[in-house]
Amino acid sequence: MAALLGLILVILTHRGQTLAAAALVGMGVFITVVGMEPVRFSDRFVFGLPWLRGGLALIPAVLGLFAISQAFILLQSSDTPRKIPKVIGSPFAGLFEVFRRLKRVAVCSSGFGIIMGIIPGVGEFLAQFFSYGLAQKLSKTPEKFGKGSSEGLVAAESANNAVPAAAMIPLLALGIPGEALTAMMLSVFRVHNLIPGPKLFETQSEFVVGLYVCLFLINFVVLAFLLTATPLLIRVIKVPERFLGVVVLTLALVGVYSIRNSLPDCWVAIGFGLLGYVLRRVNWPLVPIILGMVLGEIIEAKLRTSRAPG
Repeated sequence: MAALLGLILVILTHRGQTLAAAALVGMGVFITVVGMEPVRFSDRFVFGLPWLRGGLALIPAVLGLFAISQAFILLQSSDTPRKIPKVIGSPFAGLFEVFRRLKRVAVCSSGFGIIMGIIPGVGEFLAQFFSYGLAQKLSKTPEKFGKGSSEGLVAAESANNAVPAAAMIPLLALGIPGEALTAMMLSVFRVHNLIPGPKLFETQSEFVVGLYVCLFLINFVVLAFLLTATPLLIRVIKVPERFLGVVVLTLALVGVYSIRNSLPDCWVAIGFGLLGYVLRRVNWPLVPIILGMVLGEIIEAKLRTSRAPG
């Protein structure tokens, strides 16, 4: 029931692209049908290819849709030289400004991001969009939004950073990823034979506690890194985009191949990369496909269990 509700929410939360989201969710659910049928062990849509009997793995699909598709876009871009923006003032000054003058915006946007993160399929974009709009309506200087307003930046990024942590709630409790990042985490869990759900807290309590501690500590690590490394990170924009595309494509394919030492997995990732490239060009969302794959597998497993005799 929760998985079916997740599919419905994925479709409804993509306002203006409802039909596209529904079609992509359906595509993701259909992809889970490929492979060996779990009860009668009959082949489904394998077309005589032995490596398809195990189904299409989630990790090649995720890396293909998000990483390889972006690599294709970078490879197609022009290598026009870009100027490095100047860093004005100290990063610590901006940090103190958030706590001194913009704490209300940060707290409200973070709370909104938490709510959006708990709902499966919403993702960071909608959380940023609505938090930014709400902050603009409540601001005393709404005319500055869209022109580098610190209020707009804090609102969007507070919501953006709150979503992934909140998305861990449906992932760990129900096994339902809330957005793209937790869908990737679910694939990593499966590699290590960790099945999210209520039993995870009983059988792997040490892992859950360690995960929470790491999620808490990583915030301080990221903060320290960004405060000290921002001037260096800005220089990345001088790297030609085509070179970055080659690097991203190479790392993604190496990562896919290293999972099962399977060359067909690389072809699957490239296929999903081409699909993701087309979807990016027509401005269709990518997340519904992944969530359709994840939730479709859960729905089929529960349906098989409910129809089992006895």
